[in-house]
Amino acid sequence: MKQNDERLGVIAPKLNGIIHQILDDFHPDILHIQDHFPVCRAMVLAVRPGSLKLVGTNHFMPDNVAPFAPFLSWNKPWFDQASWSWMREVYDRLDAVAAPSRTAAEMLRKIGLRPPVSAISCGVDLHIFQPDPSVDRSAWRLRYGAGPNQKVFFFIGRVDPDKCLEVIIRAVALLDREDIQVMIAGEGAAKASLMAQVQHLGLERKVRFTGSIPNADLPSLLNSIDIFFMPGEAELLSIASLQAMGCARPMLVADAVALPELVTSGENGLLFHPKVLFAASRAARHLVLLNLQTLQQSLVTEDTRKYQLSCVRALDHNFSHSDPPLAGLGPETDRQPQPSVLTCALFYHAPANPSQLTQMAPDRAVGPRESHVRDTKAPRP
Repeated sequence: MKQNDERLGVIAPKLNGIIHQILDDFHPDILHIQDHFPVCRAMVLAVRPGSLKLVGTNHFMPDNVAPFAPFLSWNKPWFDQASWSWMREVYDRLDAVAAPSRTAAEMLRKIGLRPPVSAISCGVDLHIFQPDPSVDRSAWRLRYGAGPNQKVFFFIGRVDPDKCLEVIIRAVALLDREDIQVMIAGEGAAKASLMAQVQHLGLERKVRFTGSIPNADLPSLLNSIDIFFMPGEAELLSIASLQAMGCARPMLVADAVALPELVTSGENGLLFHPKVLFAASRAARHLVLLNLQTLQQSLVTEDTRKYQLSCVRALDHNFSHSDPPLAGLGPETDRQPQPSVLTCALFYHAPANPSQLTQMAPDRAVGPRESHVRDTKAPRP
């Protein structure tokens, strides 16, 4: 253990003590990690080899962090190799790994990750994110500063450099139409520079920054906008895009990484070449000229409903079977139809009482089964 600590990084004694206490109190059968950062790394190191099964989900790629380390990432091949090596120090110790899309899974296979990798989409509750004709679109638009008759392009997520939001802002400037409005919801490191860009281009009336949106407002707001856009070029999935698809919104997304798995041009939206301003502007103009009401109605057909469900497959796999997603767990789990799972992630404090478990009815959501799962990660916007 000491040698491992030295090789993988020094673990603060207090954190190490907390981790051992959690493991002793909870007695998990499976440890599930969400990343390779300090808390998850420390958890993996704290587990005695062979004492329980280790499973991980990976949402990381070097492009997510490159904008925050320009002094390192200028040499991209070196930066990518170093970043993946840092991740593999933890994930190569696991029994099985899940990735949120086929593209993300293939990316891990290409870097030579040792455990078996399976694509398992994140879940979206389609009872919450669904077309709702009863929503008062004008009232919801007014609440968040959008015009009642504008064609509203909407984004929600981290307002960070890897989301490439400057592309849609410049595309709107290029279109030079008075009937278009962009709403950018969320917070992040790029917000100040984007607001300065909007001011420089004189787009204050056309581009609005709403800040964070309460979870309870999001389904109604998605049903009140016209087009959802995701211009990021480092998306291993995009939960926000899945939520918008659940509400039958036409999609305008970059043709990059995993986004083409969600959007088929001409069926449920349009793809454009990432960071190509004229391509984004052309696609946006095409969507604006469409009869959006007719398009949105077509997206609520039974066929599209099946397509939505295929894009948000349940992560509801029974650990007692050696399904491909959990094949690395081996036959020992046959004795544990519903084992205790300890999920940990990134700097969030775990409740000390293992009885604080969340119960979710199986028919409530298309998404992870949460019974017998203890998650040490607090919700993030």
